[in-house]
Amino acid sequence: MLFRAYYSEFVHQLSIMPNTEDFTMKISASMLFDSMFSAIRSYSLGSPSTECCISGILPYLPDVPMASDHAYVISADNLIDIQPDKNITLIIYGLYAESAPPLPDCQYMALHPEISFGEALALALSAMEKYNSWYEKMRAELTGSPDLNRICSIGYQLLNNPILLFDPNHVLLASTDVAQTHKSAFLKADENSTTLVLSDDAYKAIVNRPEFEDNTEIGMVSFMENPLGGNTLYTNIVCNQQEYRLCVNDTNRGFRPGDLQICKILSDTLQTAMEMDRSRETAAKADLCDLFINIISNGTVDPASCDTILVAWNWKQNDDFICLGVEKTNTNLQFVSNDQYICAKIEELLSDACAFMLDGRLICIAHLNRELDEESIPARLESFLLDNIFIVGKSDVFSDALNAADYYREACIALRSGRAKNPENFFHSFSDYGFYNLLHHGLDDLSPIRYCDKNVLRLAALEDSRVDYCETLRTYIENDRNLLRTAELLHIHRTTLFYRLNKIKEALDADLESPDTRLRIWLSFILLELDKSGDTQI
Repeated sequence: MLFRAYYSEFVHQLSIMPNTEDFTMKISASMLFDSMFSAIRSYSLGSPSTECCISGILPYLPDVPMASDHAYVISADNLIDIQPDKNITLIIYGLYAESAPPLPDCQYMALHPEISFGEALALALSAMEKYNSWYEKMRAELTGSPDLNRICSIGYQLLNNPILLFDPNHVLLASTDVAQTHKSAFLKADENSTTLVLSDDAYKAIVNRPEFEDNTEIGMVSFMENPLGGNTLYTNIVCNQQEYRLCVNDTNRGFRPGDLQICKILSDTLQTAMEMDRSRETAAKADLCDLFINIISNGTVDPASCDTILVAWNWKQNDDFICLGVEKTNTNLQFVSNDQYICAKIEELLSDACAFMLDGRLICIAHLNRELDEESIPARLESFLLDNIFIVGKSDVFSDALNAADYYREACIALRSGRAKNPENFFHSFSDYGFYNLLHHGLDDLSPIRYCDKNVLRLAALEDSRVDYCETLRTYIENDRNLLRTAELLHIHRTTLFYRLNKIKEALDADLESPDTRLRIWLSFILLELDKSGDTQI
């Protein structure tokens, strides 16, 4: 009768709890053991105990069939009624003979003899609720914008050990708070950033261990001795066809049987979060490409909407950009026909770029930062472009995303002029062909200022209310670099002229001894005047 009274109350409590199946997770007998270990006197847990199959706790009733997905609280006096089954999990309370396990084919945990049925049931239900609460916290992280560090911190509540998630390059992607002593032994700061990576000694020591398997089955939790001290649980996570590694180090406490299952559930949650991030990343990339297609196609773009789309990709409207135009040659059409693959490959090589197709041409907007500068772009693309026989036109650097259309035209001009003038080269910069295009096609393609030499634009930007450096240089060039005549026309002393010219030469990246350079600079002054006047006739 006592069993039935407890059982009836238990069933009643379940009946009034909303959506029981929705919030109940499955745990393993090992996890249950970890939560109750202080109350357990002896136990027998074989390999089935590691499966996350327990979804609830029930009192044992002789006339009710037992299911493998529940743990049963049973008196030692009733063990004689049990049919041995290795998939059944029993929580035994009461006195029984210690000389031999009564049911060697069952998974069981025998509690201390002073623990009553009610206490045993409360312990088991409390353990189940502990894991449900932990699981719900992790699942709640997946309803909004997942934070990998917060998910690691939730895992820390049960594992009570540092949790580290490394990317394919062994860079620390997420973690719990790692103590400074742990950083010095296991991690180091990356040379190019404050990002933490495995220290060289730690990485070499770990990968040289016989038990280290770089191709560990995905989702399998493995255990190995950490050569830097202690032990490590690790499992591989795959996202976007790249392999990440989750490591748990026993810095604070030794591992328990259920930690492997907790590590597995944690890795599954992290993988889901990473895939969600990837999905959002894909949507943000699509919005970014659509934005630039709209800008280049002369569509109407709202600056506020532009800012929103750029910020979602961690760009800003006034960052520095470069536009690339990429064309296949006839030779390679039979070898490379997957435009999506080419776009993805160029984005990968440049690390921070968006690439898309427009009018049969591949366009790439590259975001310049400390990892990617203008000079490094040809070297990053060279091998891929040469292997597949592409040619590229590169615009000048621009600092307003809304002006991308003008710089797209620059990239197209570089392609057209480079193909005509230097067909043997694969990379062509607008700065090398701007004047060539101007002489052949006039100002139909771009506004006059786009053809100005960069040095002239740099000089025009020099702020000095007392001195017009452009007028000084133009007068100097127009008078065939005659110092006396230049000083007379500017109504300044020759010493003042010397000072100004030195200032100008410091600002220029040009050789004024070169006739071609002087011609380009002089024409640029004419183009500046045309741009200011709005006249496009030379």
